[in-house]
Amino acid sequence: MSLESVIGVGPKTAEKLVSGGISTVDELSVQRPQEVTSILGCSVKAAKEMINSAKELAFQDTTIYTAKEYGVKMKSLLRTFKTGSSKLDELLGGGWRTMSTYGLFGPFHTGKTQLCNTAIVNCVADGKYALFIETESNTFSSDRLIEIAKATKVDIDLDKVILYPALQVGTVYAQFRGYEFLAKKAIENNWDVGVIVVDSFCAKFRRAFSGREMFPERAQEFGRHLDFLEEMGKKFNAAILLTLQVGVTPDDAGTKGDLMRYQSEYYPYGGTLVAHNVNTWLSLNQVKGGAKSTDVYEANLADSSWLPKGSCQFIISDRGVEEF
Repeated sequence: MSLESVIGVGPKTAEKLVSGGISTVDELSVQRPQEVTSILGCSVKAAKEMINSAKELAFQDTTIYTAKEYGVKMKSLLRTFKTGSSKLDELLGGGWRTMSTYGLFGPFHTGKTQLCNTAIVNCVADGKYALFIETESNTFSSDRLIEIAKATKVDIDLDKVILYPALQVGTVYAQFRGYEFLAKKAIENNWDVGVIVVDSFCAKFRRAFSGREMFPERAQEFGRHLDFLEEMGKKFNAAILLTLQVGVTPDDAGTKGDLMRYQSEYYPYGGTLVAHNVNTWLSLNQVKGGAKSTDVYEANLADSSWLPKGSCQFIISDRGVEEF
């Protein structure tokens, strides 16, 4: 339904609403009257009438399910993309699942970006698009994607890997603009997006919100980013992979708490607000030894809304993430 289906909305009013960031009947139906009046310059009464009309139209497209019906629907709708390791796939319930947000955290050189690279290759090899928001210079490498694809003998179209580069991400606000821009382009071009990567999700936050007095503002901005990414995951039926930098608690009590919560002495930057908005947390560490490589990596499923805790080991080679 177009905005002009709403009572009181003609072509010019619809144009003003779109310019003000309200482009669908569903979006109009959940607005506050004051927001509509600020865009249109109309009375509060007129705004309420438009919103109520939009709400009635939105109700026509609203569906509820029994638990059984919803299980069948989601099973048919959700997609998974392989990690490169069958053990890690098993740990994740089949691979990276769409409409889910994954937090990948660990100290430097623990495989976070390589997990994302392998996911992108497998996504694009399956004919889907992958979006990559790079927040730190030289994180993204098309050569690495080509190397993984060649080693695993799959064909990938690099035109289906869409990069929003670090050159355009100077602040957390520019980072958010990157999500909006990619979502806009994906809709305009009808891209079938399977994986969305933000690497690193929190790097710009650490620099922008350095003091305790900025925690409320930081929490608000985290919420804005995570809400938008979650909506992108639902809109495009895509898996969201976020890499996060870490901190370490020096005191014994804090360390024990982090060990219980994250299966690691390290904790992801961002606090409880980030923790609550991510479906599944993978704690990553590097361990030595192994027949195939001197470097072996360990993934601990620290927390998930739908998966049991567990762990597995993997290696990283020219094939990307690989079985250990």
